[in-house]
Parts: sequence; structure tokens; C-alpha cells
Amino acid sequence: MENKKIILVIFILLFALSCKNKVDAEKKVDSINQNINPQICFNNKEKEKILNKILATNDLQTYLTPLHTRSLPVEILTNEFITSDLEIRTNGQTVILRDTINKSDRTFKFSFPKINCEKQILEFTIWYEFEHADIVGKAINLNNEWVIEITGHGIVD
Repeated sequence: MENKKIILVIFILLFALSCKNKVDAEKKVDSINQNINPQICFNNKEKEKILNKILATNDLQTYLTPLHTRSLPVEILTNEFITSDLEIRTNGQTVILRDTINKSDRTFKFSFPKINCEKQILEFTIWYEFEHADIVGKAINLNNEWVIEITGHGIVD
């Protein structure tokens, strides 16, 4: 009788481990899909469309408006998604793309924590040190048109 209990416990443990391994494998696939190099799934024209749409949102323009009298054009920090060969415009001017060595406190820093190439969805955050402003949102491709959804923004103290 005791052997049956031991066998049953071993069977339950093996079953639980196999379920855990399946969940871990699914998480790993999701993680890999979300961290794909954006150079592979978005060409420069597509990235320029996305960035121009983000810069045109009212939420971001709130932080750009004071710049009209102070320091246009807008400066953005380059990264894996925003490369120096992009041509981005906002408020009638070409955006200056800076590397980390040449950035200032007026440089906007974009990051893209989740990129899903298959679903054409990018989650983004923008940090603007000069205003201590943080903006969070998504870019979603709907019927070949990029739609920007700002999910939060504000001044961080």
C-alpha cells in the first residue's frame, strides 16, 4: 500500500513539473518575441511614421510647447529603435538625434520595453529630464495606420 502512495506522489510531482516547464517555455517564447531587434521587423520609414505620430500627440506636445521659445528643435536620444539615420520632424523642424555622449537635460529619451512584431504593437516610455516628465503609451498598427494611445503622463517629482 505504501509503494502505491510513493508512486502516486512521484506521479503528481512529475505532472506538476511538466506543467511548470510548459509555462516556463511559453514565457520564454513571449519574452523572445517581445525583445526582437526592431531593425528586423520595422524599416526606417515605418519607424519614422511611428515616431512622428508619437511626437504629434497632444500629451507630448504639452511638454514641447514651452520649447518653442526656448530651444527648438527637439532632441531625442538614439537607441536600438531610434537610429541616427532616421528623419523625424515635429513642429515644422527636423529632430536632432543625439547619442548618450552628446545628450543634454533637454534630450527626450524613448524606450520600447515591449515590441511585438507579429501583432505590430510597441509599448513605449518617454523621459524628458528637463521637465521631469514621463509619458507611457502604445503604438498599434490598425489597417496600416499607426494609432498612438497614451496610457499615462505627468511630472515626476
